[in-house]
Amino acid sequence: MDNANETIDGIKFPFDIEVFFERCMKNNNLPKNDFEKQAVLLRLLDYFEDGRKYGKSEVNDMIRKYFDDAALLKRELVNFGYIQRDPY
Repeated sequence: MDNANETIDGIKFPFDIEVFFERCMKNNNLPKNDFEKQAVLLRLLDYFEDGRKYGKSEVNDMIRKYFDDAALLKRELVNFGYIQRDPY
């Protein structure tokens, strides 16, 4: 299967998201470009169960499996509206 034009959540990416995610993970960086950043964030969301509520430490632990800066990734997930913080 050719993933060079992959669509996730209605966004069409002109590259293989898995390869891109692996490269970002290996280099331990999040792209500055918002379009590319969304590819990484959407791929990261695949590791979370839909509809499940996660505690702060669970989210951090999950993100740290792939990237060192859990706070940055979590902030970007919130900023793009992919996850929500519990106000309590």
